[in-house]
Amino acid sequence: MKIGQLVNRADYPDLWALASPVAITDAAWATDKTKFSSGNGTTTFRIPDWRRYFLRGADATYLVGTSQLDAVQGHLHDELIPTAESGGLTTIRGITSTGSTPITGLHMIGAPRADGTNGTPRIDTETRPMNVAVNFIIRALL
Repeated sequence: MKIGQLVNRADYPDLWALASPVAITDAAWATDKTKFSSGNGTTTFRIPDWRRYFLRGADATYLVGTSQLDAVQGHLHDELIPTAESGGLTTIRGITSTGSTPITGLHMIGAPRADGTNGTPRIDTETRPMNVAVNFIIRALL
Protein backbone atom coordinates (compact mmCIF):
# COMPACT_ATOMS: atom_id res chain seq x y z
CA MET A 1 0.00 0.00 0.00
CA LYS A 2 1.08 3.55 -0.69
CA ILE A 3 0.87 6.57 1.59
CA GLY A 4 -2.56 8.19 1.30
CA GLN A 5 -3.96 5.32 -0.74
CA LEU A 6 -7.68 4.68 -0.43
CA VAL A 7 -8.30 0.99 0.30
CA ASN A 8 -11.48 -1.01 0.61
CA ARG A 9 -12.54 -1.82 4.17
CA ALA A 10 -13.77 -5.22 2.96
CA ASP A 11 -10.28 -6.08 1.65
CA TYR A 12 -8.56 -5.20 4.97
CA PRO A 13 -11.14 -5.81 7.72
CA ASP A 14 -8.56 -6.48 10.46
CA LEU A 15 -6.67 -3.27 9.67
CA TRP A 16 -9.90 -1.27 9.51
CA ALA A 17 -10.94 -2.70 12.91
CA LEU A 18 -7.72 -1.30 14.41
CA ALA A 19 -7.85 1.99 12.48
CA SER A 20 -11.54 2.88 12.84
CA PRO A 21 -11.44 4.08 16.51
CA VAL A 22 -8.87 6.78 15.64
CA ALA A 23 -9.80 7.51 12.01
CA ILE A 24 -10.46 11.13 11.06
CA THR A 25 -12.45 12.52 8.14
CA ASP A 26 -10.83 12.81 4.74
CA ALA A 27 -11.08 16.61 5.03
CA ALA A 28 -9.13 16.52 8.33
CA TRP A 29 -6.63 14.07 6.80
CA ALA A 30 -5.68 16.76 4.26
CA THR A 31 -4.04 18.72 7.13
CA ASP A 32 -2.94 15.78 9.35
CA LYS A 33 -1.68 12.92 7.23
CA THR A 34 -0.32 10.99 10.24
CA LYS A 35 -3.76 9.50 10.94
CA PHE A 36 -5.96 6.96 9.18
CA SER A 37 -8.91 8.60 7.45
CA SER A 38 -12.45 7.25 7.25
CA GLY A 39 -12.24 7.56 3.45
CA ASN A 40 -15.61 7.93 1.82
CA GLY A 41 -17.30 7.21 5.16
CA THR A 42 -18.75 3.81 4.23
CA THR A 43 -16.54 1.48 2.18
CA THR A 44 -13.00 2.88 2.10
CA PHE A 45 -10.29 4.25 4.39
CA ARG A 46 -7.01 6.04 3.78
CA ILE A 47 -3.48 4.93 4.77
CA PRO A 48 -1.50 7.41 6.94
CA ASP A 49 2.00 8.82 6.35
CA TRP A 50 4.27 7.52 9.14
CA ARG A 51 7.60 8.37 7.55
CA ARG A 52 10.03 9.90 10.10
CA TYR A 53 8.03 8.40 13.00
CA PHE A 54 9.32 5.88 15.52
CA LEU A 55 6.93 2.91 15.66
CA ARG A 56 5.71 2.11 19.17
CA GLY A 57 3.55 -0.80 20.29
CA ALA A 58 -0.12 -0.01 20.85
CA ASP A 59 -2.01 -0.88 24.03
CA ALA A 60 -5.47 -0.35 25.56
CA THR A 61 -4.95 3.40 26.07
CA TYR A 62 -2.53 4.15 23.21
CA LEU A 63 -4.55 2.98 20.18
CA VAL A 64 -3.18 2.09 16.73
CA GLY A 65 -2.62 5.27 14.75
CA THR A 66 -2.30 7.52 17.80
CA SER A 67 0.75 9.78 17.48
CA GLN A 68 2.88 11.76 19.93
CA LEU A 69 5.41 14.55 19.45
CA ASP A 70 8.89 14.11 20.87
CA ALA A 71 9.42 15.08 24.50
CA VAL A 72 11.99 15.13 27.30
CA GLN A 73 11.19 13.76 30.73
CA GLY A 74 10.95 16.58 33.24
CA HIS A 75 14.07 16.80 35.40
CA LEU A 76 16.47 19.26 37.03
CA HIS A 77 20.26 19.45 37.22
CA ASP A 78 22.56 20.42 40.06
CA GLU A 79 25.57 22.59 39.35
CA LEU A 80 28.58 22.82 41.62
CA ILE A 81 29.39 26.49 42.29
CA PRO A 82 32.98 27.22 43.29
CA THR A 83 33.63 29.02 46.57
CA ALA A 84 33.69 32.78 46.18
CA GLU A 85 35.83 35.02 48.31
CA SER A 86 34.05 36.54 51.29
CA GLY A 87 34.23 40.14 52.36
CA GLY A 88 32.33 41.94 49.64
CA LEU A 89 29.62 41.69 47.01
CA THR A 90 30.38 38.73 44.74
CA THR A 91 28.27 37.24 41.93
CA ILE A 92 29.03 33.89 40.35
CA ARG A 93 26.71 32.61 37.61
CA GLY A 94 23.86 34.83 38.75
CA ILE A 95 24.07 33.93 42.45
CA THR A 96 25.07 36.85 44.68
CA SER A 97 26.92 36.68 47.99
CA THR A 98 27.09 39.62 50.39
CA GLY A 99 29.46 40.20 53.27
CA SER A 100 31.03 37.13 54.80
CA THR A 101 28.67 34.51 53.29
CA PRO A 102 30.60 32.64 50.61
CA ILE A 103 28.95 31.09 47.54
CA THR A 104 29.62 27.37 47.42
CA GLY A 105 28.03 23.98 46.91
CA LEU A 106 25.25 22.61 44.73
CA HIS A 107 22.60 24.85 43.26
CA MET A 108 19.62 23.59 41.26
CA ILE A 109 19.33 24.61 37.61
CA GLY A 110 15.76 25.05 36.35
CA ALA A 111 13.74 23.40 33.60
CA PRO A 112 14.53 23.78 29.87
CA ARG A 113 13.36 26.95 28.16
CA ALA A 114 12.90 28.13 24.59
CA ASP A 115 16.06 29.14 22.74
CA GLY A 116 14.30 31.56 20.38
CA THR A 117 14.79 29.28 17.38
CA ASN A 118 13.33 25.82 18.05
CA GLY A 119 10.18 26.65 20.01
CA THR A 120 9.20 25.68 23.53
CA PRO A 121 10.66 22.38 24.76
CA ARG A 122 8.05 19.65 25.27
CA ILE A 123 8.26 18.22 28.80
CA ASP A 124 6.44 14.99 29.72
CA THR A 125 6.61 11.96 32.00
CA GLU A 126 9.00 10.18 29.61
CA THR A 127 11.73 10.93 27.09
CA ARG A 128 10.60 9.79 23.64
CA PRO A 129 11.02 10.38 19.92
CA MET A 130 8.11 11.47 17.71
CA ASN A 131 6.11 8.22 17.51
CA VAL A 132 2.98 6.47 16.36
CA ALA A 133 1.28 3.42 17.88
CA VAL A 134 1.22 0.27 15.76
CA ASN A 135 0.10 -3.30 16.26
CA PHE A 136 3.20 -5.47 15.82
CA ILE A 137 2.57 -8.92 14.36
CA ILE A 138 5.05 -11.77 14.70
CA ARG A 139 4.82 -14.47 12.06
CA ALA A 140 6.47 -17.82 12.43
CA LEU A 141 7.46 -19.67 9.29
CA LEU A 142 7.54 -23.44 9.63
